[in-house]
Amino acid sequence: VKVSGRNVVVGTPEGCCFDRRNTDITRSGAVMLAAACSLTASDPLATPPRPVKGFIKVFVANEGAPDDLVTLEQFFRTPAGTATLAKSGTPKDVSLLSTRRSNDVLFAKIRDRGEPEAPGISSLFWRAFFETNDRLVGLALISFSGANPSDTEALNYLNDFANRTRRLNPVAAPPPAPLPPDGTNTEG
Repeated sequence: VKVSGRNVVVGTPEGCCFDRRNTDITRSGAVMLAAACSLTASDPLATPPRPVKGFIKVFVANEGAPDDLVTLEQFFRTPAGTATLAKSGTPKDVSLLSTRRSNDVLFAKIRDRGEPEAPGISSLFWRAFFETNDRLVGLALISFSGANPSDTEALNYLNDFANRTRRLNPVAAPPPAPLPPDGTNTEG
């Protein structure tokens, strides 16, 4: 997906496909839905992904992450930050239950008491945030009611998603340094 002039390739775990019918690119970024390939019509005979009984909402922001994940985590603990985690945009609808940082990914376990995105959606979900190709990427693992994965399963699944995405977006080499004004090469 191209967001504000930057291409970001988002990699899905095995058995998970993007639903191209539900991709939206706006000035603030891109939002995509990924689910079992059998549900997205990409591959109706595909094996469902482990352990997800629900879907993944992916957001690619039009800008990078704050200076570090600690800053982002602290922001999510403020009313303005909690509002960004809420489906309704209302901080009182959300409880930030726990956070973890690992491998340059911030994980957040959330309970959202706001209106669910669809009938049968659990109010409990995990989010993951990381930067790739100079863009903040957010993932939300949204499960069906009564089918929440364990914390370990959710963390492993989101970490796999983040790692696959990062591998598909190699870090570009910095541009070469300009030559000195007289055009001489000073590197041996």
